[in-house]
Amino acid sequence: MSHLLIAVFLCLICVGISPTRAETGSLQLNGESSQFVELRPKRIARDTPFYDRDGISHTLSSYRGKAVLVNFWATWCVPCIAEMPSLDQLAAAHTNTDLSVLTISIDKGGLANVIPFYRRFSLDHLPVLIDPDQETAFADNDNPNDGEFAIYGFPITYAIDRDGHILGYITGRVDWQSQSATDFINDFLRGTEKGGN
Repeated sequence: MSHLLIAVFLCLICVGISPTRAETGSLQLNGESSQFVELRPKRIARDTPFYDRDGISHTLSSYRGKAVLVNFWATWCVPCIAEMPSLDQLAAAHTNTDLSVLTISIDKGGLANVIPFYRRFSLDHLPVLIDPDQETAFADNDNPNDGEFAIYGFPITYAIDRDGHILGYITGRVDWQSQSATDFINDFLRGTEKGGN
């Protein structure tokens, strides 16, 4: 499948045309175009690399002990643009809690695209993280770099518990200031579905 067809498919998902989702688990979250999908069995995320603004490699194992939301996005994705300020507010509200909010751009242009985007939208509470070679997330069916996280649509947010288990994901824009998101985060931080398969 050509890259253009993949981009068209992903954009269709962004606006709410998405594959049928499995029934959700005990963590509940509704976005604009989908709901949280629980993964079974729950597996521990592998240590695939993503990079910060200084080019330093990071992996998810360094976040063990924290509940982690990993959001994969791109500067060209309209729902991502709409969602990022909400994620920034979420990160600001949880600066001193057990929640880490990681927003990882898969823009091919890497930092050259992402840093101006952060400045433009005053995203002061989110770390600048990139995965331009799809080493951690993959949108290409071939997954040439053995990425860990499938991108079913943009944006996509995965929930990872304190033990590193991938609990599930939600595609499309989420209002992270909504009551649904607040309830989700509270359940997530209380350890709902924490660990285990």
